Amino acid sequence: SHDYPWSGTLAGDATWSGTKYINGDITVDNEKLTISPGAIIVFVAEGADLIIKGTGQLEADGTSASMIRLTSDDDNDGNYGETGERWGHISFQSMGSAGASFFDYCIIEYGDVSSTSLLPVNPSQYGGAIHIDFSNLTITNCEFRNNKAGWGGAIFIGDGKNHVVSNCHFHNNTATTSGGGIYSWKNSYPVISNSIIVYNICSGPGGGGGIFIGGAAKDVKVINCVISHNSANNQSLGHNIKIYNNTATPKPQFINS
Repeated sequence: SHDYPWSGTLAGDATWSGTKYINGDITVDNEKLTISPGAIIVFVAEGADLIIKGTGQLEADGTSASMIRLTSDDDNDGNYGETGERWGHISFQSMGSAGASFFDYCIIEYGDVSSTSLLPVNPSQYGGAIHIDFSNLTITNCEFRNNKAGWGGAIFIGDGKNHVVSNCHFHNNTATTSGGGIYSWKNSYPVISNSIIVYNICSGPGGGGGIFIGGAAKDVKVINCVISHNSANNQSLGHNIKIYNNTATPKPQFINS
């Protein structure tokens, strides 16, 4: 077991470096949490979430030579991310007028908020790695792997939200309903660029093995991306891309992809 596992609400601004063990929900509600290059954040409890809300901010600031890793070791044997190990996810929710948050050079793996039940739709099952109900967020130079959710195996972009994803690699993520890699919900308008979205799976009825774009998602831009070798239950559900019930203008754009 680990000497100082963390859980609870931050009492003030904090910086995590080295290896940190998390054994329950962490809430950042009006503070700034900074994660330093090379930090390994190990969730040792299934379902433990990192929650940013209110005016909280998260700056996960890795480097190419010293990436940050968020992972699981729920059997506490010191080997991270073994088959079947899982934690919860990172959730930006109930946000106020918070300043910017960002992830740069991070590996996020083995988040799992999936369920075998399609209904009722449950926001706690959005985004295996990151649930984004917030616009002022940038995700760059990150790798998302082996995450699992009901909707959005790696990331879920909430209603009316805009954020930037660039130079990222999404692989081996799974959705049990829709959007194996990325789920972009109605009225959202993210820009996803220079990214690789491969070998993700939608095992459920909603489709979109790589990307699912929901009804009225208005100005999604996918630029200079490779979206390949993803899978849905069948071709009609969109192995790589599913655009659902979209009557909005402007339409989603796929450019040089």
